[in-house]
Amino acid sequence: MVEHCQLSPLPPNVLIEDLMTAEVPETSSPTPPSGGFAGRGLIYTLGTAAPALAAVIVLPFLSGTLSRSQFDLASVCNSVIQVGVVLVALGMGAAITREYILNPLGYRGAQGLVLQSAGICLLITGIALATGGMWVPTVLGREFSGAVAWALLACLGGGLVVIEQAYLRGADRPVAFVLLASGGTLFGPLAGVALIAYGDPAATNYLACVAGGYLLAGAIGLMLVLQAGRPVVTWTNLRTALRVGLPTVPHQIALYLSVAGLVVVADRTHSGSGSATIILTLGASTTVMTGAFNNAWAPAVYRAKAEERPALLTTTSRQVYHGVAFLIVLVAAFSPYALAIINRGSVPSKELLVPIAIAAFAALPSVVYLASGHLVFVAARTVPLSITTPFSVGVGIVLAAALADRLDLKAIAIAYLVIYLSLALLTTWVQRSVSETPWLPSLPVVTTASTMALTAVAATIPSGGWWILARALIVVVATGIAAWQFKFRGPATKKQL
Repeated sequence: MVEHCQLSPLPPNVLIEDLMTAEVPETSSPTPPSGGFAGRGLIYTLGTAAPALAAVIVLPFLSGTLSRSQFDLASVCNSVIQVGVVLVALGMGAAITREYILNPLGYRGAQGLVLQSAGICLLITGIALATGGMWVPTVLGREFSGAVAWALLACLGGGLVVIEQAYLRGADRPVAFVLLASGGTLFGPLAGVALIAYGDPAATNYLACVAGGYLLAGAIGLMLVLQAGRPVVTWTNLRTALRVGLPTVPHQIALYLSVAGLVVVADRTHSGSGSATIILTLGASTTVMTGAFNNAWAPAVYRAKAEERPALLTTTSRQVYHGVAFLIVLVAAFSPYALAIINRGSVPSKELLVPIAIAAFAALPSVVYLASGHLVFVAARTVPLSITTPFSVGVGIVLAAALADRLDLKAIAIAYLVIYLSLALLTTWVQRSVSETPWLPSLPVVTTASTMALTAVAATIPSGGWWILARALIVVVATGIAAWQFKFRGPATKKQL
């Protein structure tokens, strides 16, 4: 774990206002980058994969231990947590990372934003708890109960973790970032499962453990943030951060609702919500991993000099693109065996293979979407994202409903892919409009064509018997193509990263 260097206090003749308008130095981080770009990205990715795997493991225990009514209550409260964390944090995560790297106040200004954001999280949660009796019955269709109260406290802890992780991302401390994420998403749910298994099987008990894990992680994260020195707190800094962060709230919520909306479409058209959930859980795992890798990618772009960013984005986006392409083939090749574990037989596994492969392919346009998004955040012009993202999600949901009768579950997967294609196009258009150093994506033709071919074969060949060897061979070929691309295209240099 990289430790912070202590910086001397600001000279008495330097005003905060002077710092806010000064030229941005090459770096305002008290720590140098810790290791390679790919290595840091791998840590973030593995740290995201572990809690996601834990969620898959926890779900059967919850459904098997809790009564139907208690399980439904826990599911509703989990949805409250997922959306509530975004709302209480007010999108400040990206603003804090940006502050750490790009603004002259650097890590001390980012510390100040963490403290101010923590106060905002506490205020919003307090209001939600105090008024729960008024809005919970209308919004959730349930009475305000202890379970909902614990869910709201989990939102508080989760919001704290989000803003603290943003600071750690800027500080280039991936190990601390991952350990902090484990508190609420891993240890809390596991403790909750143990409590209801050996104690009272009630949703309230499970959610109390989840909230406790998030709150404990939030408290530890606050200590990690404050250990570097005295923060600089200014209202000007907060206003600037809110202008960057607030427009990302509908952006983040829309991305969350994209999966929920497609599941609802499947349920309304063919009563296929269970199958749609499986398709999007396995298929969308590729975009989840790309998003996790983005925790290392975004700071690398932020740290680069302005004139170097387009070239850096071209190089690093190709790196990520090649890695994601391999991941897509891996998911398509081995999804039959994952289905054998989680599918209960309501729909034959072979009917899910093609939709899973199509959904997994959304990770390729997600690379362009994330790369362009970096320049939007650098420019601090995030308002268009509050429009383009909900629009893209809306297009996908409408398309899924329109194609449902003809394509059945494939419509869900195609709609998910279209959402990310739209995000890639629109976010690229936004960054080319607002960035001082606009970037034009380039499509790696060999990687794209080979990924399409290998994924199509993996999604259509049989899965039983000796066909597992054919699937393993497909993965070997994908590995060789990725290695060839890295060898001849070359990874980003240390100077670039």
